[in-house]
Amino acid sequence: MLGLCGIAFRQATSFLNQRNRYMMTMAQNLYFHALADNRGVTTLLASRAAEEDIKEEMLLYDVMAKERVARSDLGDIDRAIEQYLLNTFNVSVNFDLEDALSRLLADGIVTEKDGVFQTLAPAAAAQHIDVKWDKYLDELPDQTRNEGVEFDQDASEAVT
Repeated sequence: MLGLCGIAFRQATSFLNQRNRYMMTMAQNLYFHALADNRGVTTLLASRAAEEDIKEEMLLYDVMAKERVARSDLGDIDRAIEQYLLNTFNVSVNFDLEDALSRLLADGIVTEKDGVFQTLAPAAAAQHIDVKWDKYLDELPDQTRNEGVEFDQDASEAVT
């Protein structure tokens, strides 16, 4: 009797282990296919590019908020940020200062008057960004009213 229980236990354990291996393989395949399709790759690249833009803006804003910056100082600031990234993270990059500056100017976080840049104070900058996000989100089309609707037929007509 004890031998029969041992065999049953071993079979059950073998079955569970095989099932777990299958589930792990299936999960890995699904993960791979989700990232490997064109849409997944495009989404991943767009997300990483947006993150890089935000990091560039934050680095530049940090420098500009701490000291008075003239347009003639931008080359030195570019090199200083690149050196900071190399020293701190051991990463050699070509910092795109002009691109980050153009976005900060366009968003109203930084202004330029007579070749000298002014930044909003951190609290004011955060409030400014919050207002811009609220406005952006308010202008998005309302998708909830069409949620679940797959064709143009009134729900009351569908029930007969």
